[in-house]
Amino acid sequence: QVTLSSIGDAVITTDAAGSVTFLNPVAETLTGWPGGEAVGRPLDEVFCIIDETSREAIESPVSKVLRHGTVVELANHTLLVARDGTERPIDDTAAPIRDANGNLIGVVLVFRDVSERRQSQQTLRQRAEELTEADRRKNEFLAMLAHELRNPLAPIRSGLDLLVVEHGESEAIQLMQEQVAHVVRLVDDL
Repeated sequence: QVTLSSIGDAVITTDAAGSVTFLNPVAETLTGWPGGEAVGRPLDEVFCIIDETSREAIESPVSKVLRHGTVVELANHTLLVARDGTERPIDDTAAPIRDANGNLIGVVLVFRDVSERRQSQQTLRQRAEELTEADRRKNEFLAMLAHELRNPLAPIRSGLDLLVVEHGESEAIQLMQEQVAHVVRLVDDL
């Protein structure tokens, strides 16, 4: 009991009938039920969980453990509804408590508030979407820029060719042709 009271996760234990036998301080805080009021009550009164999407009640993992005798974890998107109506996303695991002969005598339920983790995941998703959109806009801009830069290069290149035909090759025209060819390569790379 000292160990269960000291850990950072919320802990509730039940007897073999599914009635609450213990809540640690974290469980009291998350459920809104003081231990003295919760002990002896059916778990479903103290530990109310719903599906985040459908808003429908979810079967308690303790009921599943009592029925099957194995460890059970909840799926994602589970909300704990506290006594005051506050809703928190949680992760949880329930495991059987067995006596020395292997008989199921209760269940231990361990759960944690994952609000911060969910918020971090949401922030990361939003940031990824923003970066994807910024990348798309950058690509559109670069494509438009390359197109617009090509438009004046064609007449400049043609004009230099005409100068060569009319005046012959000169050092100045050759330098201009090299510079235009360099800009064309840059635009192609762009």
